[in-house]
Amino acid sequence: MRFLILCCCIASTALANDWQKLSNCELIESRSNDGDSFHVRHEGREYIFRLCYVDTPEPRELRKFTKRTTEQAKYFAITKTQLFRVAEDASSLTKNLLSQPFTVWTDGTDAQGNSQLPRQFGILQTAAGDDLGERLVQQGLARVYGYSPNRPDGTASTAYRKVLKAMEKNAFNQGSGAWTETLRKSPPLYGTQIPAPSSTQPTPTQPYAQSL
Repeated sequence: MRFLILCCCIASTALANDWQKLSNCELIESRSNDGDSFHVRHEGREYIFRLCYVDTPEPRELRKFTKRTTEQAKYFAITKTQLFRVAEDASSLTKNLLSQPFTVWTDGTDAQGNSQLPRQFGILQTAAGDDLGERLVQQGLARVYGYSPNRPDGTASTAYRKVLKAMEKNAFNQGSGAWTETLRKSPPLYGTQIPAPSSTQPTPTQPYAQSL
């Protein structure tokens, strides 16, 4: 048993150490930028990053992805027209939060995409120290969905997803973002998609170890 626990701890540490930290990044203006995917410049090199853990609605320009937008609209129980408005709000919030130099953590995992430039998954920390993914979920502009690795500080992905789910429940309770339209329906559909809302207000995590 002790051997098993030791092996798990070693694996967790190794995974956490696979993350690369990119400081003082800048957002590059691009028509392909949206709420969860964007072009970034770091030390003169251009990257494309896709957020881990969360998924924002596809913008109207990508409405050709019918299956994807249908799935997103169903998740929030809203129409496609409403979904595209939420996508615009998510893009605006991301652009605003990344207007100052920010930090990116990436494990180099391929996020695919249509650009000739490779796209990687990443975690973004704003100039104010906030996690971009968390802010999007808290504002009701993203769902908890997608690539979910262990955190740079070693926090297990399952534990962190529970934190995000709690934030998502509170966004629903507050009628934030996409959930505004959902709450207008009778009965609300939230409970059929996600566990019943929590009565406690979660606080944002501190996902970045000071020593990293």
